[in-house]
Amino acid sequence: MDWYKGDPDSSASHRKEHKRRMAYLDPKPNLQLIEEKKTNTDFRMVNSQSPEWKHKEIYSRALAFKREFRYDFIQWQSPKGDDDPNVNGILFTNEQDAIVGACSFRDRTGEDGKKLWALDWVWICPKERRNGHLSKNWETLRQRFGDFIVESPVSDAMIAFLKSKNDSLLIYHPNNRANKQLT
Repeated sequence: MDWYKGDPDSSASHRKEHKRRMAYLDPKPNLQLIEEKKTNTDFRMVNSQSPEWKHKEIYSRALAFKREFRYDFIQWQSPKGDDDPNVNGILFTNEQDAIVGACSFRDRTGEDGKKLWALDWVWICPKERRNGHLSKNWETLRQRFGDFIVESPVSDAMIAFLKSKNDSLLIYHPNNRANKQLT
């Protein structure tokens, strides 16, 4: 984004973009999430049937993931929704009910018909990293998605996390048939 000091149009655009990015970089309690939490025990789950506001929240984190790791595309279909029935997102929240991160799982069922989920991506806002958000949810993710794989590329931080869990998950490399297990 170009910003020219003193130019009212570019200053307004800059403020708008700054506000949009700060919503996920320095999140505040989410009122819609707080309301849904009152009636839905699975309030952090996002799928093709979820309301648009949830898709917008997960999309912004997928966009942050893309930017941070310099990927070519955003790994969530749209801020208006992802109509793929084979994708599930999870919103990570803190004690104040701010959405501090998200992750996505995709169905990678093979030709043999065996159901297999893949952890597609995980992104936590920088100020909330190393606060245990993924660790606190790890067992729930394992129960919900079973023996899932972790799709590559995988960051060094994620490899360290997986090793710390002593989890025998596979890191999946689409171009490598001899996928490796963590050792």
